[in-house]
Amino acid sequence: MPHPKRTLTLVGIMIGVGFLALIFFRQSPPVNTAKTTMTAPPAKALTAPVSATLPQTAPPSILPFPPSELLLHAKAGSFAAKAVTDAVAAFTAKTPEALAELTRLAASSDASERLLALYLRLEIEGPTSAILTAAASDPSPWVSSQAAEWLYFHSRFDLWKAYVQDIGGAWTPAQTAQVIANFAATPTGSPELPAGLVILQLGRALPDLVGALLNATPEVRATLEIALLDINTSPTARTALLDIFNETRPAGYLSTLEKLISARGEDSPARFNAFVNYASTADASAGMSWLESIAVATTPADPLAFRFDVAKRLLAEKAASPVAQTRADTRDQITIAVTAATSLRALSEADLRTLNRYVEQFRDLAPERADAPALKRIATLLEAEPHRDYSARRLTARVRSLAAQASI
Repeated sequence: MPHPKRTLTLVGIMIGVGFLALIFFRQSPPVNTAKTTMTAPPAKALTAPVSATLPQTAPPSILPFPPSELLLHAKAGSFAAKAVTDAVAAFTAKTPEALAELTRLAASSDASERLLALYLRLEIEGPTSAILTAAASDPSPWVSSQAAEWLYFHSRFDLWKAYVQDIGGAWTPAQTAQVIANFAATPTGSPELPAGLVILQLGRALPDLVGALLNATPEVRATLEIALLDINTSPTARTALLDIFNETRPAGYLSTLEKLISARGEDSPARFNAFVNYASTADASAGMSWLESIAVATTPADPLAFRFDVAKRLLAEKAASPVAQTRADTRDQITIAVTAATSLRALSEADLRTLNRYVEQFRDLAPERADAPALKRIATLLEAEPHRDYSARRLTARVRSLAAQASI
């Protein structure tokens, strides 16, 4: 899950949102020029809930349903974004033809069709128990993760937490293997979807679901740690897992990094990155001591022996840097700035940097009640911006979640 830093420019909203998304950015999935069939076992659990919640006033359509044809078959560049909006509206109108087509999509053996059905059902009916149960049991991780993302992006945090716990409680080795296979195919775990679904910003949620499971379910965390440390796991999948661990920083993350770094002789992208992650996460003094103790046993034959020096240098720079502002000072400074600002674009470059530091600290610290006003104001400013790309929506949901935690 790469999180490249964005530089500030003078271009409207992208100044604020781009800067805030430094650690939250996720690359977009590839756009398929035509429909890609993703085969999977039929999701039988989807069929009954649809018939139970949507009135069946017409038999399944024999002729193709034009909105489905556009969303699932149209080539990239052959239609405008408004055509996608109109296609979704055709489903939300709940005509007999639309309901029959939705039933067909939900029972399909094609994961992309079930993904679309889930999205439409959530938009039409909201997160009913039947819909969430069906999504959680779907054989495709793209479908089950999409439900979690919908709940999170719509600030249904209690339902989101329960949904993640339900998935974690029923987790199986087969699901671990499927997740690893997805990350082996692409670092984001995103499927190659039809262009219409890409415009709807579907199919990007798997890394965030995995991150939530790392925090919510110790058993899943242990299973994925084993996959991360296993040299036989795909290098692409190991790097993706390390990125998720680093962003989420679940309990035991520092120990996981130490295990990875201690694998002397291993030359892999994941181990290469682990040294820098360790330096950014560990206490400067304790981290330096541990690296010194490990480096003693390191031989020149270790292809990554030089990375010990890199990590020690970063830790030394951390120890020598001026004492950072206290949490309260940062909170007070940014509260004053965002309260006075009418938009993110009104913030100075210095205020935006402070804002980024303020949000970033919550990777390691839980929000306090005193953080709630600032976090709510930041979320309000984010939601008011005209450009709402995926990274901006994700960041807004993250800040809203932090504000909800702070308000408890």
